[in-house]
Amino acid sequence: MGYRCRESAFLMRVAAGVAHEEPGLTLIVEHDGDRRTVLRTSNQPVRNIKATHTPGPARPPTCRKPSGRRIRRTQENTVTSGPPWQGRTISDSPIPRLLTTRPAVVLERIARGGGTTNWYHCADPTQLNAVTARLNPGSVVSFYFDDRIAYSRFTSDLRQQMLDLMDSLRGQPGETGEIVVGRLNADQLRIEVDFPSGPADLDEVTAHLGHHSWIYYGPYPGRDNDGINAVTITLPDHDGVLRPHPH
Repeated sequence: MGYRCRESAFLMRVAAGVAHEEPGLTLIVEHDGDRRTVLRTSNQPVRNIKATHTPGPARPPTCRKPSGRRIRRTQENTVTSGPPWQGRTISDSPIPRLLTTRPAVVLERIARGGGTTNWYHCADPTQLNAVTARLNPGSVVSFYFDDRIAYSRFTSDLRQQMLDLMDSLRGQPGETGEIVVGRLNADQLRIEVDFPSGPADLDEVTAHLGHHSWIYYGPYPGRDNDGINAVTITLPDHDGVLRPHPH
């Protein structure tokens, strides 16, 4: 039984005693600013008394234990964002919120890696910790929430679409026609990618695929950061300090 319940039971017993000994008196229960209970008696009519307790049949007060349900729900919905060295770089970005509406393709550009990249699929906020735990200090990481890297079944029609994409890219200054083609790893996180730039390359990459295999494909994406379709962040180094690196 909690403190308030014990206090209520005590006051009811006191009130019953007062009514028995002095029928003309009324027990007044007041609380001062320090949350202390003050008892006094009065022979004034009840209607003029600000707060009164009228004795009646003693009944054990009903007490409820504080429920921890709300606390547990809050803990279950809490999403952290990777190792401590990352700080709040990801959790304070739009990434967790956007993941509640759609999945993302994640591109990690490794700091001082000579162009090395890692690619991931992040389906929703429940996978965010698993992805961020694999990221490297100093990386530039982009989350793409649109279909610039599409996910589709591999068919002869899709093969032709990829060849057409290569041709269209090849006509742009500085482009070689290289595109991204990837398959989701068995861990359901990592995307294994290749970068074909012509029909022979594409056939080599897709030779082991059946006509019902699902693949990722699209032009190599930039470091876009509009906060809606793409979010790009730079991770701090392992000591938590943000430094510029070649990527």
